[in-house]
Amino acid sequence: MITFTEIADGDYAAAIGFLPFLPGATQNAAKISFRAGATGFELTGDVVRRFNGLAKADQSKALEIFNKLPKKDFGGNVSKQLDTAIDAVKSAKRVVWAADGLADDLLKHADNVIPKSGFTDVFIHATEDSFKVRHNGKWVNLGHRDLANFLKSKGVTGDIRLISCNAGQRNLAQNLANKLNVTVEAATTKVGVPIDFKSQPLLQPGGKWIPFTPFGN
Repeated sequence: MITFTEIADGDYAAAIGFLPFLPGATQNAAKISFRAGATGFELTGDVVRRFNGLAKADQSKALEIFNKLPKKDFGGNVSKQLDTAIDAVKSAKRVVWAADGLADDLLKHADNVIPKSGFTDVFIHATEDSFKVRHNGKWVNLGHRDLANFLKSKGVTGDIRLISCNAGQRNLAQNLANKLNVTVEAATTKVGVPIDFKSQPLLQPGGKWIPFTPFGN
């Protein structure tokens, strides 16, 4: 038996809407129960109300994220799964600067990366020493000042997470943090974006995220 607690009558449609994979629903005052074999789930009214508080367009985005999240990562906790999807929508801030009109996985699948609360995700190719973009069909190397100027031109403020390969290996991310006077989180290895599901950025085995604070403070 799957029990949904504290769900008001007005939230019933929403509860059904974001859990289409569950068969057979009944409603009893503030509780909604679903039968799904021996698997148990619980969804609280708080998370339903959070969902209902989103704009319609954001509800659609949250549902898309919810349905693509690997369920095994949540151990059957539907509330946590939906909360993660809602957080992703509410905190979504991203800049993609990778290529000029060319097919590029970084461009095509950026929306599959779950944003990190408090950070702007910046998607750009990189090596240990420079950022890279395509311009007129050719790869161009850019320094941290170039990226800093671009982000300022886009009105980006606050802390940044670089969805960039190897930007945390040497001084590239640290120099960007110094230039912008913000924390820049960067990876020490290659970074991938998920193609057919929603998740955090994918790191090569052995890689880690490092937060670079301005001038190491």
